[in-house]
This record gives sequence, C-alpha cells and structure tokens, in this order.
Amino acid sequence: MIGSTVPIVTPDEAVQCVGKGSHIGLPIGIEATDLIDAIVRRAGVVGGVEVTACGPQQSWASLQRAVAGGHATVVLDMITGAAGAALADGRVAYGPTAFSALAAPAPSQRRCRFDVVPVVVSEPDQDGYVSLGHTPFNKLTYIEQSRHVLGEIDSKQRDMFGSARLHVSQFSALVQHSGGPSSYAPARVPAQSDVARQIADWVRSLIPDGATVQVGPGKILSALAGFGVFDDANDLGIHAPVIDAALLPRVLAGHFPGSAKTVNKGKVTTSGLLSTVDADLDAASRTPSLELHDMRYVVDIGRIASQHRMVAINGALGVDLKGQIASDSWGQRAFGGAGGQVEFTIGAALSPGGRSIIVLPSTALGGSTIVENLPTGTGVTVTSAWADTVVTEFGVAELRGRSANERRDALIAIAHPDHRASLGQ
Repeated sequence: MIGSTVPIVTPDEAVQCVGKGSHIGLPIGIEATDLIDAIVRRAGVVGGVEVTACGPQQSWASLQRAVAGGHATVVLDMITGAAGAALADGRVAYGPTAFSALAAPAPSQRRCRFDVVPVVVSEPDQDGYVSLGHTPFNKLTYIEQSRHVLGEIDSKQRDMFGSARLHVSQFSALVQHSGGPSSYAPARVPAQSDVARQIADWVRSLIPDGATVQVGPGKILSALAGFGVFDDANDLGIHAPVIDAALLPRVLAGHFPGSAKTVNKGKVTTSGLLSTVDADLDAASRTPSLELHDMRYVVDIGRIASQHRMVAINGALGVDLKGQIASDSWGQRAFGGAGGQVEFTIGAALSPGGRSIIVLPSTALGGSTIVENLPTGTGVTVTSAWADTVVTEFGVAELRGRSANERRDALIAIAHPDHRASLGQ
C-alpha cells in the first residue's frame, strides 16, 4: 500500500476499469508501457476501445496489434515514426490539433474526455507525491480530463522542479514498472551541413540581448546552438515546450540565466527535456532554476505575449509566396503535428520586441520548399496573417507588415537560385 489508500496491483488488475467503448488517452512523453500492454490485452476481451494517442513511440507495436485485431481504433494527436505508415494506409486517423486546444475539449465532447489515462511516475516521496519526470508535456491536461488515472511507478524517473507533480490519492491504481526501457525521443543528430551552418549565421543576427527564446524540434533547429546562434547575445532566457539534447548542456551551464525575462524571471521554463543522457537529466533534477510545467502553461498565448523580446524559432516543411506556412503536412501526407508552433508564432508576434522565425532549407527531396502555392491537400499550420520572418541558407525574408507583392519578392529572394526564375513568373 502507498499512503494506506492506493494499492500496488498488477497491470491487468489495474485496467479492469476499461470496458467496451472506453476512451483511452495516451499523452506524449515517456509511456506507461506495462499499463498500455495490459489495456491492449483488455481491449481484446471487451472490444470497441477508442484510443487517442499523442506521439506514441514505445507503445506503438502494442497499439498496432489492437488495431489489427479489430479491438481498438486509434486517433493520433501527433504522429511519430512508424505511425506515419499506418496513417497513410488508413489504419489509424489523425486529428490535427494545437497543444492549447487539447486543454479545452470541443463543446460536443463530454466533460471527461477520457475514461482512462495511464502515465509513468517517479517513486512517491515521503508525503506521497510523485513526479511526471522529465517529459510531463501534456500529461496533466490529459489527467484532468479523465475519469480514471493509472500510474506506473518507475524508479528511474527523476523528481524535477516545477508543477508536474501529483499525489498518489489522485490515482485509481498504481503498478510497478517491470524494468524495461523507459526513454522518449532519442536525441536527434544535429545537422552538420553547410546549409544548417548558413541558416544559423542568419538566425544569429536576429537574436537581441535580453531575448527569451523558444527553439522547436528538428535537425537544423538542434544544430543552432552548436553553431553559436546564442553566443553573441547577452542575458538570454528560455520559455519553450521542449529543450532538446543539444541545448540542455548549455542550459545547465547557465548560458540562459533569464535575468531579463518579464515572466518567470530567472527561470528556464519548459514542458519536457528531449534527452537520454543520464548525467544531464540527473543535473537537471538538481537545478531549481529549471522548471517543468504542463504544456498548457507553457503554450499559453497570453503568457508568451507577456514575455518581452520573445523570439520563437521553428521549422517548416514549406512556405508559399503568400506567407502561408505548412509544418505538419505536405500534400496528402501528414508529418508530426502542429504542437505549439501556432501559439508561439502568435505569442511572439504580440510580444513587445518579439518575433517569430521559421527556418527551413531552400530545397528538400529535390524540390523547392518555397512554392507558388502549397500542394493540394496541405494543411496550413500558420496563416499568412501571422507570418513574420522566414530564413533559409540564402537569407532572411521579413514578412510582417509587408504587402503581398513585397512578401512575394522577399521569399523569392531567399529561395534556391535554381528555382527563383520559375517562382518569379
């Protein structure tokens, strides 16, 4: 027993609350694999289980078995790796949703969006509190929308600073993790190409002293810190949904003191650390100035906009000559998800002295990433009304406050030279 109220049970005992038609929510981050495997087994008995999964990784093989057996349907809030193939052939569905929208279910949805949400937690402390570890992301949001919360205690999970903690009394059941791997998002290898270096040189010139920065995930984005993008500016801070493995050592070394931040002054605020380096994660758990909060806190547009000199740096698949930005789909194919890009684009644009920067190589798969019109079927992640600054290896296109013709000319100027003539026709 823990706290004399919540028993430790087996995963199969814990998931007896799953019945026919139950809606399971799987938030992003380190996954409760033992509980998810048990949910899949339970789905084989009761049938008709609905699953909403946000970026599944370790659980994906189990979810595929449930889908293949006809015991469950799966909707992805965010797409990762192998899930893309299942989406392409119609085995699962995709629900493109910004992170902040997940915190406010549509009016048609019942008050409790989910029946069951399983999460991995740390060992309880002496007061019965557990941590959601270094990948809390949107777990608290899912938990607050669920009738039953199941906890999988993993001794390898660290108790981090911030608000991503729960008391054991908030769980319907707790299980002990069996000891298998429990990591999330192996570190991306930062791009070391000349293209990435040239993009970094342009971005460096856009970072003012006293800026609070957000850097999204991606190979080129992961390379920015290594190429010295943040080395010239003073008194930088971070407010971002994720901090990746390339940036985390610099955070721990004090390169982002946040002394000029207008919100959470002196704190690095994030929802997750995309690192598998134990030494860095151990150090993070001992750093009070590094706080982890739920995604809805970090991606709140009002909070972002209140941060003076907020600079949001994100990637995209492509941009059309009107300034429409596509980051989570290209044609009929979906990639990843919108994440918090919409909120940070708008928030940074509203921030005093802030800006939103989209970085991308000028070409991909042999074609131009700057196009006359987005391919048919492409979803627009950021509308032209909020387009601000676009950077390729060939320069910077400033779009905010410019006419349609001026935007067109600015974007053509940073397209690959081989494609400029056709774009200018």
